[in-house]
Amino acid sequence: MNPTHLAKEIESLVKRGKKLKPKDLYVISSIKENPIAPFLLNRYTEDGNLLLKDLLVDLQNFVKGIDMNYKLSFLFKIYDYNKNGEITNAELFKLLEAITGSKDVRSLQNLVDKVFLKLDEFKHTMNEEEFLKIVNIKNKNLKKFFICDDKFFKL
Repeated sequence: MNPTHLAKEIESLVKRGKKLKPKDLYVISSIKENPIAPFLLNRYTEDGNLLLKDLLVDLQNFVKGIDMNYKLSFLFKIYDYNKNGEITNAELFKLLEAITGSKDVRSLQNLVDKVFLKLDEFKHTMNEEEFLKIVNIKNKNLKKFFICDDKFFKL
């Protein structure tokens, strides 16, 4: 979707004069079809209302920024669905299930368990520091993806 078109759609929603709720953005096809949208919108929902300005500022900083730790911290906050400062085994499972579309519960749970096994001790939650440790690997493509390198996306 064209970013200008998306901005116009969001602007028209805001002009309705009411506080936006996450469900209001699901009329936009690129949001409706994005498997991570519920996680992202949940992060920017407070008392049922969407914190649109915060969402847009953080997304802009994520896309334009080149600091890997900032981007990973942003992702941690999205993955922390219950907003308690930790990603649970169940939260990571739900996220991977949404992203992959896989119905193979056993394989997904095995993957989640492998992630948590990388921690010093097997547990069912990880804090932001542990998340950064696990994700901050030396994979060039992953780093290019998180940095939003134009050459990686071939825009």
